[in-house]
Amino acid sequence: MSREELLQLKGIGPKRAADILELRENCEEPFKLQDLENIGLSDRQLLQNNKSLEMEVSACARLFLNQ
Repeated sequence: MSREELLQLKGIGPKRAADILELRENCEEPFKLQDLENIGLSDRQLLQNNKSLEMEVSACARLFLNQ
């Protein structure tokens, strides 16, 4: 997901979008939804955006596997 796509999610502002992108860029292994909680996303934000965020986690996994 791009920054602009992340910003379309409920409760995701510029700071959270930047945090998610940084997590994706720096992931040494595929991150999980729990890793998104570690950067401050609440359970409610995860539930509201579950499908989109699962796609983001999958994107990181693909990047990891292609390294």
